[in-house]
Amino acid sequence: MYLFSSPVPILGTRLCPGLMDGADKDGFYIFDFCNNFAFFNMSDGNPPPMMIALQGAVFGLKANIIWKLQELEYQTDELIAFRKALVDDLLHKVLELPRENFAVRQHLQFVEQYFNPQVYEALTYDDILLMESELAHLILPDSDHPKAVRFDALRAGA
Repeated sequence: MYLFSSPVPILGTRLCPGLMDGADKDGFYIFDFCNNFAFFNMSDGNPPPMMIALQGAVFGLKANIIWKLQELEYQTDELIAFRKALVDDLLHKVLELPRENFAVRQHLQFVEQYFNPQVYEALTYDDILLMESELAHLILPDSDHPKAVRFDALRAGA
C-alpha cells in the first residue's frame, strides 16, 4: 500500500473539494495488489524489497536439494528416487504456470528452459540461481494448508 500525495491534481482521481471538515482531499491510498509499483520500480526511488511467497521459497529449496543430490556420495537407490520425485514436482510446478499471464510471459524463456526434464539431469549452480530469481516468485500456491507448506519448508531446511 502506498500513500500518494501531490500538490497538483492527478489524472484518474477526483478532487473531492470539502471532503473532510471542509478540507480538500490532499492524498489517497493505492492498494497495489499486483505489485505494479515494484514491477515498474516506482517505490519512492528505492528498489523494492524482494518478497517471495512461501511456495516460491519451497520451490527454491527443492531446486537446491536436486542440485546437491547430483553429487556422487548421494547416488543411492533411495536418494536417486527422492531426487526424481523432486524433479517431477518442480516440472509439475513449472507446467502449471499460466503462459498467458503477464508476469509469466516476462520470464517465458526460463519457464520453457526449466520445463525440459533433461535440464535437471545435470544442474549447475547458475541454474539454481536462475530458477530462484526467474521462476520461484511465479510459482502458484499449493492447495495445501499454509501451515503444512511452512512445515515442508522447515523440514527442507528453510
